[in-house]
Amino acid sequence: MGKSTGIVSTARITHATPACTYAHVPDRDWENNKDLPVEAVANNCTDIAAQLIAHPEIQVVLGGGRQEFLPLTERDPEYPLGFGQRTDGRNLIEEWQTKHTDNAAYVWNQQQFNDVDPESTEYLFGLFEPSHMQYESNRQTDSAGEPSIAEMTEKAIRILRKNPNGFFLAIEGKSTGIVSTARITHATPACTYAHVPDRDWENNKDLPVEAVANNCTDIAAQLIAHPEIQVVLGGGRQEFLPLTERDPEYPLGFGQRTDGRNLIEEWQTKHTDNAAYVWNQQQFNDVDPESTEYLFGLFEPSHMQYESNRQTDSAGEPSIAEMTEKAIRILRKNPNGFFLAIEAGRIDHGHHDSVAYNSLHDTVAMDTAVQVAMDMTDSSDTLIIVTADHSHTFTFAGYPERGHDIFGMQKA
Repeated sequence: MGKSTGIVSTARITHATPACTYAHVPDRDWENNKDLPVEAVANNCTDIAAQLIAHPEIQVVLGGGRQEFLPLTERDPEYPLGFGQRTDGRNLIEEWQTKHTDNAAYVWNQQQFNDVDPESTEYLFGLFEPSHMQYESNRQTDSAGEPSIAEMTEKAIRILRKNPNGFFLAIEGKSTGIVSTARITHATPACTYAHVPDRDWENNKDLPVEAVANNCTDIAAQLIAHPEIQVVLGGGRQEFLPLTERDPEYPLGFGQRTDGRNLIEEWQTKHTDNAAYVWNQQQFNDVDPESTEYLFGLFEPSHMQYESNRQTDSAGEPSIAEMTEKAIRILRKNPNGFFLAIEAGRIDHGHHDSVAYNSLHDTVAMDTAVQVAMDMTDSSDTLIIVTADHSHTFTFAGYPERGHDIFGMQKA
């Protein structure tokens, strides 16, 4: 392809999101060699930090995570009482410098970063903290100083844009959310956070014997393993509750998990401050998006109600437009922006059941949600994409004009 590449993150550069751009590992926690289990070492598996250094073609790498690249015997340059974490004796920073001797710079503080001339620099490697970088609110008090995500983005672009073939730059630091009227473990929402060979592995009882033997993880458990996702709203309570746990809305219903885990309680344990778990309309309404940083809502054991049936739901549940609004109000507080995936999943189900009434009503509800998103954002800095992942049984043929009555005849 010939494009230049770069990675920017305010987390450790070996953390999950940046790592997925360059590393291949079965466990996101294999950030340095001491994290590798015995079996991985026996099979010559490589940790994430070492895989990054094995890609000298990546021109810009900026973030945190110095400890993953330094050996146990190496003092941290900013915190003299701190040391590297590697037990193999490798100093990956020096290895990077050996591979990049011309027009290259390694930096670990604000002044060094500022001194880098992007016009004469082809390769830039910056690690500004042993672990994650400082929160923006604490950055000014950092002892050595570190650049903001905006400063890193600017410097990266100025280096990479010199390539006439263009560039690819991955920037982490945005807030994230998922909204669906289907089970939140269903195919479309699941693809934003889970990795499975079978979309039906929604909870542990769905795993075949071979998957269990190979320590595969179900979709619901993978969601809970991503505590950084700030907003999760949809259906699917049964996938998160054990067989012994009654559903709060339907007393005759129980969870589906056979491993005894209550993933809702696990989520609550991970999110003790400025967080809320909700399962009905009133609880949802009571959430103040200005003071809430994390919101987890599961409004049905399986899929949420069709829009045409929503008003008759016993406990009440929000519309897709209401969920969209609440999610945006929580996520937009991040000055770095946000990514929000929204699925009107029950349109598809109406098609499967050949019930046009349900499908069309949910389509109108989705249209309302799109309008809410447009009204709450600015097109100058927000891209809204509305698309379908496949066609279905109800199609409009004959090339009708925009606004044409879908129940009418197409003029020849």
